[in-house]
Formats: sequence, C-alpha cells, structure tokens
Amino acid sequence: MKVENKLNDTTEGISWSVLRLALPGQSESGDRYYVKAFDDRVLVAAIDGLGHGNEAAIAGKRAIQVLDEHAMRTDSLMTLVKHCHEDLKDTRGAVMNIASFNWNKHTMSWIGIGNVNGLYFHREKGDIHPTQVTIIQRSGIVGFKLPVLQVTMLPVQFGDTLIFTTDGIRNNYVDDLYLQGSTKQIAEFIAKGYAKNNDDALILVARYLRE
Repeated sequence: MKVENKLNDTTEGISWSVLRLALPGQSESGDRYYVKAFDDRVLVAAIDGLGHGNEAAIAGKRAIQVLDEHAMRTDSLMTLVKHCHEDLKDTRGAVMNIASFNWNKHTMSWIGIGNVNGLYFHREKGDIHPTQVTIIQRSGIVGFKLPVLQVTMLPVQFGDTLIFTTDGIRNNYVDDLYLQGSTKQIAEFIAKGYAKNNDDALILVARYLRE
C-alpha cells in the first residue's frame, strides 16, 4: 500500500520525489521523510522507525517534528541528530540518513545512523559516467545508542542525484538504474522492482538544480 507520495516536487535548489509503502496489512508506515529549504540550504532526511505499524510510526513522526523544530536554528547535522536522540528515548527509536545541500558553497553534507541506505551520484564536467559514492552507515539507533558521529562533505553540481532507501528496499537496484530519468521515474523504478513484501519501505530521490 502506498501512502503520502510526492512525485516530481520542487523545493528551493532541488527536485525530488518520494514513495512510501506500508507493510501489507498495516495502515501506517514507520518510514518518514523530511524535505525543507532554509536561507542557504535544503535539508533532506529519510527516517525509519524501528519495526512497523503504529509504534514505528510514532518514532518516525517524532523525529520529523524534532527536525522541523531545530533545523531553522542550526545547520549542524550532528546537533540535529543529538536532538532527535534525546527526544526519541521514550520510543522504539529510529535509524536515519540526513543530508544538507548548501547552494552558496555547492556542497552536500550528510550523516547516517543505522541501515538507511544512501547513494550519491556525482558527475564532474566532461565525465560520461557519474561517480557513485556510498553514504557510510554507522551502526546505532537514534533514541537508544548513538555511534561516534561523523559528518561527510562532498562538492555538488547541477544534476547530481541523491537516493535514500530504507531496509524495505533491496539494494541491488544500482546496476539497472537509469540516472538520466526524472526523480519520479527513478523512485518508481526502485519501488516496482526492489521493494520487499515484509517491511515498510521508503525511496527518496533528490536532484541538485543549482548552477
């Protein structure tokens, strides 16, 4: 069952699409997303509340609320994760990947905790094939036990593509991925061919649009 999908949306600096699928038989998904622009950046996050159903949804929703409350006050991804950690301690907890595109510096910063998969495709001028960068997943659970936090930063340019998928998606989609497609086409391709039937699932695709 698909819930609250957005396809070919645009937020300042990026185009993006998201597909969410609830576990069959469940009315709610614990997988949540956040996309919001601020003065010089746009924040993109994929969050997976542990388990599935209502309790997982509570953790996912709480994380979104925390990001929305604090992201305007700080651009530190470490600080945002720590706020989420404190506020999720009375929930099942969650795993997450958060990225911040800064269009003044043309950079992307990211931080990942747990098994939300992240891939970034970057093409230097003149390159035919984009460079694939895997976002490092550090073992831990936000709300229970954080790993040593580390933020990674990359240069970005027009057309670079970020893909977040939760563990309801098999990760072997890369070889058949058509990156020249729209964010909608990429999200739908992954959902159609690589979604599992035993968990919530989320695919978030974001493409950098600043020259």
